[in-house]
Amino acid sequence: KAYYFNSSNMMKKSLWVDVFEARGGRTNLFLYSINLQGFEDKNGKRPYYAEYKVMPWKNVAVWNRYQKEYLTKAIKLNTHYQIVGPVWFSDTNKVYPIRNTPSISFFDVTPKRDSYLDTMTAKKTYYTRNLCSSSLNEIYKICTEIGIKLLYKNKRLYGPLDDKRFLDNVLRIKNNQNIIIYDPEVSPQKLIEVSDAVISLPFTSTGIVAQAMGKPSCYLDLSAKLNKADAVANGIPIIQSIHDLKIWINENVSRQ
Repeated sequence: KAYYFNSSNMMKKSLWVDVFEARGGRTNLFLYSINLQGFEDKNGKRPYYAEYKVMPWKNVAVWNRYQKEYLTKAIKLNTHYQIVGPVWFSDTNKVYPIRNTPSISFFDVTPKRDSYLDTMTAKKTYYTRNLCSSSLNEIYKICTEIGIKLLYKNKRLYGPLDDKRFLDNVLRIKNNQNIIIYDPEVSPQKLIEVSDAVISLPFTSTGIVAQAMGKPSCYLDLSAKLNKADAVANGIPIIQSIHDLKIWINENVSRQ
């Protein structure tokens, strides 16, 4: 008998689980995200988060060897790893009609309010309001200029900790003709399947899911601070300028 858990609460383990394992039972932790290793800087340095040292799971399913290598160095416990590839997302029955027109999916990370970040030990974040807003705005602008439909989905329902000015920016473009905003409960695969190409913020899992589905995929880093050779990107190009973004879109989206 075995129990399976996802990584939404990976740092905590109920006492009954320890008892179950002590009696010979097996538990498996599935990582639903690739985006847990932090970012490699221009010098090739990556942080190792202290919390992973005490992660208590004995069996962990990871996406690829890069994730396995990172956790092997970070975790003190003698953990057994299994490389399983992308872990698919749940879905909803909601249907969004898509005309047969060229389209791009964009997946981002919702920035948090400054007042919330001030309460955190690590206050520095890559996903700032300016970065997230400018990424969405620039992609939308390019799609509008060249006649491509933008399919946009945020990770989860917006909440009180999310940055209000970013949410206002999303609402500002929500009702425009050239964009469809999907319910957060819709699986990324549904958008990816009907898209010509996929753009994600680094290093969200959708980039690798799109790659696995055979779609052109890139990570957009308008901060230009990340290492373009970062192995976590899994060979997916990291675009660091609006000029290069335009070129990539034109090369990967057919408008015939």
